[in-house]
Amino acid sequence: MNKKFLFSVLLIGMSINLFSQSNIAEVNKINGFYIFVDSSPLEDYEVLGEVKVDELDKEVIKSEGQYSAIRDNIIKSARLVNYTAEGLIFQYINGGTDKAIMIKFKNKSEKNNLAKVEQFQGLYVFTDCKPTKEYKYIETVKFSGGFNNLQYSNVRDTLIKRVRKKHSDAQGIMLKFVIGGNDLGDAIKF
Repeated sequence: MNKKFLFSVLLIGMSINLFSQSNIAEVNKINGFYIFVDSSPLEDYEVLGEVKVDELDKEVIKSEGQYSAIRDNIIKSARLVNYTAEGLIFQYINGGTDKAIMIKFKNKSEKNNLAKVEQFQGLYVFTDCKPTKEYKYIETVKFSGGFNNLQYSNVRDTLIKRVRKKHSDAQGIMLKFVIGGNDLGDAIKF
């Protein structure tokens, strides 16, 4: 009885610790895929293959490389290629072909939707995900860099610079990509 209680307390403590880390996020699930952008899954997985953006797709061409169009095109292609894949780890490449690694988790777990997000210029970046730790909203910054700079990393880096310049106390940025509008970044602190 004592061992079960101790194990339960330990398990709860570990769960609380995981959810209190600033770089842990709950990722979005789109069309059956967990989406990992500038992040990596916490749970073990196997790689099933790779899928690239269809650069001849009308929507991709029309968007001039906007995040949402690229992401949606890769999701559509991945679903056609592999029905067993559960997640996509995106790799955006300026001046190259954007792609995603298709993954399948080794175990069925409620934590398959959790990721460790990357840090750029001192800020944790949350794209298609939200922090598991409670945070305070500071301000929203807009991207208005022109039509030739729409690739994901250009938009991300510009929004990060604007947040860093205005809010030295910011610890993270939640990116929001708007089709046909200004992309946004919410500055946050934990």
